[in-house]
Amino acid sequence: MKIWYTRCPVPTASGLAYNLGWLEQELGDVGVLQEAPPEIARHHFDHDLLGLFREGGNVPALAARSEGARTRLIGLTWIEEWQSILVRPDSGIRDAAGLRGARFALPGWAASRAESFPVRWRCTARRARCRRRG
Repeated sequence: MKIWYTRCPVPTASGLAYNLGWLEQELGDVGVLQEAPPEIARHHFDHDLLGLFREGGNVPALAARSEGARTRLIGLTWIEEWQSILVRPDSGIRDAAGLRGARFALPGWAASRAESFPVRWRCTARRARCRRRG
């Protein structure tokens, strides 16, 4: 079974281990979803890939579990982050209650979730891999 690895673009212990070559040293060939074609990369979001582990934000894991993925939480790290809802200054909305009945937009996926990976993530992963391998 091939081991697959994915992470959000934040500093993680597994990211450091990957960049230093420790994951491949201990586990053999490790595939990286950010470098994979869309049909494999989509598993960053749905967690439906045998041998996949990830370290990063909680949103993809929560979304995958809510859609029935047989994913398991093994450990949790915390970084300070925040989510926000932005409104125009002239909207009259000053708190959460003001959102009742308001129209709003949510960001959409590209043609597929996997194709929504920011290009920068893929480029960052490739640069790190190239530096590590010389």
